[in-house]
Amino acid sequence: MLGCGSRGNWIGKFFPEYTGARIVATADGVREHLDSTTAAFHVPPSRADYGPDSG
Repeated sequence: MLGCGSRGNWIGKFFPEYTGARIVATADGVREHLDSTTAAFHVPPSRADYGPDSG
């Protein structure tokens, strides 16, 4: 998931429910957004990218 703000988290929960897809990696320029989304979607820290060049 690129962009882990409120919209990304809101819509991200529908992917598994309606498409069978799952979130396997996260990227965001805001550390707090990245950390909470990574935890919520059970993404391994090694697949989370932070910083202005993330994604």
